[in-house]
Amino acid sequence: INIIKTSLAKSNRNSSKYNSLKNRLAVAFFELGLYQNALEVHEQMIESLVNSESKYLGYSYHNVAEVYGKMNVLDSSQLFYEKAIEFKSSNHPESLFSSYFSYANVLEEKGDYIIAEQYYAKALEIIPKNPGPEDFKMIKNYADLEYNLSKYKLSKSLNDSYMNHLNNYIKLQEEIQETDKRFNMDLITKRYFDEAVSYTHL
Repeated sequence: INIIKTSLAKSNRNSSKYNSLKNRLAVAFFELGLYQNALEVHEQMIESLVNSESKYLGYSYHNVAEVYGKMNVLDSSQLFYEKAIEFKSSNHPESLFSSYFSYANVLEEKGDYIIAEQYYAKALEIIPKNPGPEDFKMIKNYADLEYNLSKYKLSKSLNDSYMNHLNNYIKLQEEIQETDKRFNMDLITKRYFDEAVSYTHL
C-alpha cells in the first residue's frame, strides 16, 4: 500500500496511470478487509471521473458494489451494480460480464430470483471465450438457482456446461504443468551439458 501511495504522489492526477494506481490502492484495501478505506478511495475516483467515459469509473461503481456486498449492505450493493451496468452498457460493454454476474448474485441473495435469473442469462451470453474458474463459477450459480426454481432440465444442462468448463480448465492446467516440467528438465540438461563442456576445457 505504501508503495502504491508513493507512486500516486509522483503521478499526474489527470493520467490513466494515476487512475490505475488509485484503483489498485482501493483493491489492496479491499483484499485486506479494510472496506471503509476501499470505499473512500473509490468514492474519490467516482467524484473525479463522474463526467468522463473512463473505464475506471465503471470499475469504481462495480467495486463499490462489491465492497457493500462484503459488508452485507445489499441495497447499496444493488444500486452500485446498476450504476456500473448502466455506465458500462454505454461506454465499455466489453466489461459487462462481471457486473451482470455479480448483480445476479446480489439479487439472488435478496430473494429476487426472477431478475437474478435474467442477469445470469445475460452473463452467460457474454462469458469470456476461455473462462477461468471465477468466470465459469457463474454457470454453477445459475444452475443452482434454476434447480431451486424447479427448472431441473435447464439446471442439468447448465451443470453439464459447468463440468465441461471445469474439466477443460483442469486439463489445461495439467498441460501447462507438463510443459513447465519439460522446460525445467531442458534447463537442467543444458546446465549439465554446459558444465561438462566447461570441465573438458580445463
